[in-house]
Amino acid sequence: MRLIPGKTKVKIELFKGITLGDVIVGGVTLALIALISLSTFKFKIPIVAITFVIGGILVFRLDEDPTYVLVIHWLRYLSYPRRYWRFLSDAHLLSKGQGATPGELLEEYFPKEDENEKDPFADLSPSERKKAEKELFKEENKILKSKTATDEEKNAVWIARAKRSAFKKKQKEDAKDEAHEEFIEDVMPFTGIADGCIEYNGKYYGAVIEIDPVEFRFFSEFRRNSAIEECFGKVLRSLREEYAFNIVKIERPMIYDKYLDKEYNKLDDLKKSYENGLLSENELKARVEVQYDRINALRDICFDNKVIQPFYYVVLYNSDKRQLQVEVGNAIQSFTQGELTVRRLTEDKELAIFLKYTNTLDFEERDIDKIKPEDYVAWAMPESVKISTRTAVINKIVTHQLRVATFPTVVGDAWLAGVMSIPGTKVVVKATPMDRSKAIRSIDRSLSELRGQYNATTLDSKMLELEEHIETLSALLVTLQQDNENLLTVNIYISVYDSVKTAEGTDSEYVKSSYLPIIADMKKIVRRSWQESGMRLNPMDFDQMQAFIGSQVSAYDPCLKEGRGIPANTIAAMYPWIYANISDPGGIRMGETDGVPVFIDFFRRDSERINSNMVIIGKSGSGKSYGTKSLLVNMASEDAKIFILDPENEYTELAHNLDGKIINVGNAQQGRLNPFHIITALEDDEEGDESSGDSYSTHLQFLEEFFKQILPDIDSEALEYLNTLVERTYTNKGITLETDLSALKPSDYPIFDDLYDVVLEEFQRTNNEYLRTMLQTLMNYVSKFATGGRNSNIWNGPSSVTTDENFTVFNFQSLLSNRNQTVANAQMLLVLKYIDNEIIKNREYNRKYGLNRRIVVVIDEAHVFIDAKYPV
Repeated sequence: MRLIPGKTKVKIELFKGITLGDVIVGGVTLALIALISLSTFKFKIPIVAITFVIGGILVFRLDEDPTYVLVIHWLRYLSYPRRYWRFLSDAHLLSKGQGATPGELLEEYFPKEDENEKDPFADLSPSERKKAEKELFKEENKILKSKTATDEEKNAVWIARAKRSAFKKKQKEDAKDEAHEEFIEDVMPFTGIADGCIEYNGKYYGAVIEIDPVEFRFFSEFRRNSAIEECFGKVLRSLREEYAFNIVKIERPMIYDKYLDKEYNKLDDLKKSYENGLLSENELKARVEVQYDRINALRDICFDNKVIQPFYYVVLYNSDKRQLQVEVGNAIQSFTQGELTVRRLTEDKELAIFLKYTNTLDFEERDIDKIKPEDYVAWAMPESVKISTRTAVINKIVTHQLRVATFPTVVGDAWLAGVMSIPGTKVVVKATPMDRSKAIRSIDRSLSELRGQYNATTLDSKMLELEEHIETLSALLVTLQQDNENLLTVNIYISVYDSVKTAEGTDSEYVKSSYLPIIADMKKIVRRSWQESGMRLNPMDFDQMQAFIGSQVSAYDPCLKEGRGIPANTIAAMYPWIYANISDPGGIRMGETDGVPVFIDFFRRDSERINSNMVIIGKSGSGKSYGTKSLLVNMASEDAKIFILDPENEYTELAHNLDGKIINVGNAQQGRLNPFHIITALEDDEEGDESSGDSYSTHLQFLEEFFKQILPDIDSEALEYLNTLVERTYTNKGITLETDLSALKPSDYPIFDDLYDVVLEEFQRTNNEYLRTMLQTLMNYVSKFATGGRNSNIWNGPSSVTTDENFTVFNFQSLLSNRNQTVANAQMLLVLKYIDNEIIKNREYNRKYGLNRRIVVVIDEAHVFIDAKYPV
């Protein structure tokens, strides 16, 4: 657990609960009462009473602050301009994305009944205008008094006078509102974007680092402490005193353009496979249909139903660009050591998009390609801001600008993550380093004041509050002096985008096309969520402008004096980026997590994913089979070659849909696997008679294991003798270590009949009783699989299995239904041997020709195939 101390700057109380401000307001009230009492006003007694009541109201406390503080904020609110517009530039036109003309855009903000009609005296000074109007008035009177003037001419005069009157009225209204309207450039902190930095009026520069979320909940305690204190904390402790450090959470749509490009590339791969003869026309058609479904689904979230999720950034500032580069490099190194994936936004285009997202969500970021670099700053600024007492309307969206007023005393790791991820909000944390010596002096003064207040109060609740405050500040003092910790002043600004309140106004149509979440009582929900986390939010009534400025990405904190002093390691423990989503470009869309699609590339290799093996588990009816089939359909569309061991005949329909092949391994009707057929590797096939013979030797070793499966009761001596007879069987067929296996046909290999003949011949030849007994046993064993034997239909014959198709199902249902585990084990061993060789061939094929064809092997209901007696 980590400590958040009480306020390091405590207001001095002259008496119990009475501050210097209260004394000043009270003194002014009493002085006014005295002056009124000594005056000769007729109704001085009511005036004195009213003055007394007003004074009492001003010092009365609804919350921590007295009412006169709210009055000061209200007066400041009245003194500020309350409406701001962005200068209408070409960048703004392009941001509309509708091809609007300047005239149409001006009409949007300054509508006129007739765009061609203008005030004829608009460019004249007041004195010149008065003179010109007088002359024109005389001329018009002549027309009105003229007997020769037509009615049409006289009507034109009256219409012209009415329009001039309307122009005058509008001019007066504009003059009246002029004090309350300014350009947005006057309040936005950033003034330029260049060289990968944000410029702030030439005074300092900012660099932005994007941080990808991690699965922090799976970290051990050691990894957590290392990530927080030694990595993130190290960055905070290295900050310069004059600049604030920003943690920024914004919401923006995921851009899936790379994902879409990879899907189109997969279509090209399918076409190449078809042209090279690896796919038939029917196989190609089935896979292309699946691929187009994936493309259409991606296009939907790319352009129509965008996926909104939180993005996290850290912003560093410095007046020297070169020093800023060094600090950013050190920060990236520290974050990387803390197991975070980070990257700096180095392109001006990226920075402009980031700044625009800090104030709005509803725009097409791809439009940045149409903007000139010199217009990036104007494009990134809000189009309009209207400040009211409790809201700020930014780009027609009603927002509530809030600030954290109180913090919990004790917090855990990632204590800001939950509330920072609330949808429809922007959160900016500003941490400004404090001078250590000044901080210690301030804490000393505050402790002295708090102890005085503790001794003076008699209220138990107040005593408990003061006691906790004293304890936390004392602990902080120890940390600063002994642990070499840094203290930073922290303010957290929250911008709540309220689409429901917006829809209640004049912009309901605008909200329909917005990506903002539609949540009723948005402000209440956000305040309650933060309060449940131990943080009370200040609604910033009459201070929405200050909160809006504070929520901007800059080193300036307008509420710095009201901030809370927090140690660097506690700030580092905010660690808000802890909710990670798996999203691999080119991966298969598996489903959603909190509304965010999950894409997984099962063939991705990195430090965490060292192979592509996977197990699908779950209770009956939970969707294992459906999920597996969905995966296989997608993998097939990615040009993978798929083999399935199916014990329950579940994949027949899927194989037909993908133009695949079903092989019933319980008989030889769809194909036979001859155990004696040596499945050659690709190198053997290509080297011919120069082959090393590895395939021959390897297969003899495999046959020894195979005989252990089908002859479970055979003793070791008989098995060794059988191995010798197997070699003789191959020799009788002209197959030795030096034979060119690539030239052999399936019919050239021995079968069980050949092995039986060799055993019988050896039995007839020998006179040794011991050997004859052993050979008699071997004949009984082998006869079960030779012609006339009960299992002869499975293996006795040349291999006829072919898997040129790219989706092959080995159906074990009939074999397993016979409850003959011995045969089933052996057949499975043969199938896996065949598939294993296909994997080896495929790897060598890819390596030789620079391709990326993949093999997928599925063992459905794998527990059915597991035999504890024969784990192989």
